[in-house]
Amino acid sequence: MPQTIIAAGSTRKIRSGLWNGVEFRGIVVMTNPVYEAAFVLNENESYFGFKQKVNTAITRLKLNPSGSLERLVLENGRNTWDIMFTQPYEPCDNYGYCGPNGICKINRSPICECLEGFVPRSQNEWEVLNWSNGCTRKMPLDCRRGEGFIKLVGVKLPDLLEFWLNKSMSLHECKEMCLKNCSCTAYANSDIRDGGSGCLMWFDDLIDVRELRVQFTKQDVYIRLSASAMKSIHDADLKKRLKTIILVSIVAVCIFFLVVCCIIWKARNKKRGKKIVPLDSIFLTLLVCAHNVFVRTY
Repeated sequence: MPQTIIAAGSTRKIRSGLWNGVEFRGIVVMTNPVYEAAFVLNENESYFGFKQKVNTAITRLKLNPSGSLERLVLENGRNTWDIMFTQPYEPCDNYGYCGPNGICKINRSPICECLEGFVPRSQNEWEVLNWSNGCTRKMPLDCRRGEGFIKLVGVKLPDLLEFWLNKSMSLHECKEMCLKNCSCTAYANSDIRDGGSGCLMWFDDLIDVRELRVQFTKQDVYIRLSASAMKSIHDADLKKRLKTIILVSIVAVCIFFLVVCCIIWKARNKKRGKKIVPLDSIFLTLLVCAHNVFVRTY
């Protein structure tokens, strides 16, 4: 599986993410109006390049001594190159920023979290925002019946350190293959085109995972969890749904009785000739109160 890596010696600094048939999904500004990526990989040749979309500008890549990468653009009629984007653009672009089995979410604070089903290896380190040691499983895999997967949507896939690839398998076949292998920790489609195809399986820790800014991407990965972890997640979801049903029922009953009381109150005041508050205002107040109940709950 092709991916680009900038390294200082043996230390990886920046990783583009895997080529998913369309683009290197880990690069924030990969999709743009100036150029498009072109990658060819077959039995005869292998190359990667950029194709201009417009004739009014040219671009070039520049690797700085510091290890940062810049995309520069020169528009017609100008004498200076402008920076289109840089890598790393943000903390999550740095390789393995949240450590093994961690995920970087640039719009959260703090930006590092453990993958679902995992906890920090050192809680003390995480409390001082040191995420380098990453996370470990709450409950270890034991290859027993009942193990399953949670879907992680719109992410940069983990680095290919220990993996297996089959380009012809379906996603369902990939899942079954992963379940049969006790060492498999995650799986995903290797190509997202035409609904997805191919099978990528990871073994051991998952490193350099980040949430992508563009959430409509079809780049998903399925993380394997133990039977007990899957049961805990199922029970938590069930509890949350039950809580929602109870809250909705309580609010609905309260609104019903308040509306009935308002109608009775309006009818009595009308007989007495008193000024009446419009029901529209009352209904609006009830809706605001109901909304506030849900906001405070969640």
